[in-house]
Amino acid sequence: MGRLPQWRLLDSRPALVTWFRMKPRFTIRVLLILTACLAAFCYWRDRPRQIANQFVAAIESGDYKLAESMFKTHYSALTTMPPPRPPYWVADPLGQGPSDWFAGRYPLRVYGWAIDVSVACYMNATATGIEPVGKWHVTPQVSPRPAAGR
Repeated sequence: MGRLPQWRLLDSRPALVTWFRMKPRFTIRVLLILTACLAAFCYWRDRPRQIANQFVAAIESGDYKLAESMFKTHYSALTTMPPPRPPYWVADPLGQGPSDWFAGRYPLRVYGWAIDVSVACYMNATATGIEPVGKWHVTPQVSPRPAAGR
């Protein structure tokens, strides 16, 4: 066994305990890089909520062309749906739970209605755009019959 350093002779603790007691040292550069990486991660995870809010605002203002431009792929169901196309559209954010946040999505429900039909579809806002989940559900509206004898 070789010669031990002078400080090791004075310290009766094992080397492993001494190693754990050392204070970590960080430079400002490392802290700035870690902060920038954390900020980029949080921005990327919050981006679906921002896109969902922009999509809902576009639908509420009636700007369906802007809403269609937010889809990840070419998707023009809001303006080119075959007649009877609903003239009224509504987009509801369904709320982002922890599992949705970790998956990087924000669920939405888009639905529209006219006199004789209503349509609905669930969609997810992601960091790169809106994507439909499944197909449009079309429900015929039954208009009430007038009372007999009137």
